[in-house]
Amino acid sequence: MVAQLRTLLILIVLAIVMIVLGRMVGGLTAPEGPISEAEVDRLIRNLDEPVGNRIDTLKHAALAGLFVSTTEQAHWPTVLEELAMARQYGVHTFVLHVALPWGDAPWESYARLQEALAVVQGAQIWLSLELTPTAAWLDAHPDEVSTYEFEGATYPSIGSAAWRSAGSAAIFDVGRTLKTASPSVSIDGIVLRALEDGNWSRSMGYDRSPANERAFGDWVRRKYETVEMLTETWGDDYTSFDEARVPDPPTDTTGTFFRESRHVDYMEYLNEMTANAVSFFADCAREAFGDSAKVYALYGECFGRPLPEHGQWAIGRTLAESVDGLALNLDRQFRSLGDTGGEAGPSTVPVLRGKRWVLLDDTRTGIGWNASTNSVFKPAGFEVRTVSPAYDRNLLNAAMEQGGVFWSDVRGQGNFLEPSLWDYFASRVPVIDELQNAASVASRTALIVLDERSMAYVADGERVGVNLINGTRRAIRQSGVSFGYVLLDDLLDGRAPEARVFIFPNLFRVEESVRERLHAYFAEHGAAAIWLYAPNAAGSDT
Repeated sequence: MVAQLRTLLILIVLAIVMIVLGRMVGGLTAPEGPISEAEVDRLIRNLDEPVGNRIDTLKHAALAGLFVSTTEQAHWPTVLEELAMARQYGVHTFVLHVALPWGDAPWESYARLQEALAVVQGAQIWLSLELTPTAAWLDAHPDEVSTYEFEGATYPSIGSAAWRSAGSAAIFDVGRTLKTASPSVSIDGIVLRALEDGNWSRSMGYDRSPANERAFGDWVRRKYETVEMLTETWGDDYTSFDEARVPDPPTDTTGTFFRESRHVDYMEYLNEMTANAVSFFADCAREAFGDSAKVYALYGECFGRPLPEHGQWAIGRTLAESVDGLALNLDRQFRSLGDTGGEAGPSTVPVLRGKRWVLLDDTRTGIGWNASTNSVFKPAGFEVRTVSPAYDRNLLNAAMEQGGVFWSDVRGQGNFLEPSLWDYFASRVPVIDELQNAASVASRTALIVLDERSMAYVADGERVGVNLINGTRRAIRQSGVSFGYVLLDDLLDGRAPEARVFIFPNLFRVEESVRERLHAYFAEHGAAAIWLYAPNAAGSDT
């Protein structure tokens, strides 16, 4: 099945392209020699010392900068040195990841944040807010904690009202503290992070915590209005909405799609509640830091987390509400040298909706923290050319989709503690700026149309996400053809750019009225539609 699908994808691409891009090659040397930390103070005191390709921050308005964390106390001198070095080379935008004060606990990262602000004074400051509560808060609120663990850690239930209340209080606490202690510091942007890997995802969807049971019950009441409607859809003889509980995982896992409506409803609930939580905290951040602060969310990574229970399939709803843009990690499947690269979510969707997006590029440089020596190491004979092909590829992919780039050392490992790297990055900022200004999403040769609603029906998300969606986009990116992503709603609502070919990898469920509108659209525009897997999308007989 997989081999046949790959063959089909190759044939599809060959039908719409004439150019095949070569793959890049390269490699890294193993770390061998230490880097001294003795120059930290000198770098901080001499930020105006002339260096090579210093960025002209007045001329170039590209959204490009350094993303670091203030939470790693053991590595903190290394992070300060990294900030100082980037500032010396003219970097003008810094994203500082901070852990919030939860409950009555003191704000532990406050002192480090103040030191970072002193080092990068005069720059544009973004804050990355970690909205996953501390272990102490979770221990004190067991009913609000999801009933599963991810890599040994627990997380709040997506339905927890107490989590939202405490998180909003923490956001306002940070806003008030900065306004009082650092009135001259203006926060230009916010990145909202939470749950697994900070990207608002969950590995297992069937959370039976009291908080989630309550929230799901409320959602079911809003959707069905009457118990009779619920009974008709779910198939059981209900006498009260109180009997509608989070369903058990399906016992039959052999099919691609869920067989029971209760599972579809629960997946819809998870994605809708995730978007709702993102929007709630975005509203809080905007009120706490002012309307001038752009609010982004690390959300929408449906390529890297494709299962419906991951909660990444409410991008349209999220963008329609409070956020100004999305932050997206690199795609972990295709990030290696020689592969296509790309981001972990549909980057053109925010642009089509008049919003922005930024890539978090954490490509490894070979430089980093060595725990055995308690110092930063770099490869012997390190040369930028060993890593620049990957950075160039990622930069070009982002800029051509009108995206910004934050070079990310979110774990504070000292990955960019090397002057030649910042000389290289500085030389690329004008390129980002020019490409962003020249790039357009007004027309593409091909568009991949993603249907978020259909994903609620998907029981085998790996098959759909990896083989259909990710296989399609990898093949098209390798071809060199101009392409982009749109949501089905974008196409139906007139936001989609012109294209010759529309590829539907996941339109599994479609209403008659939607099918008629699609047929009319393709007839009017003379475009081709390719359905990779679309039950009843082409007509009532299929």
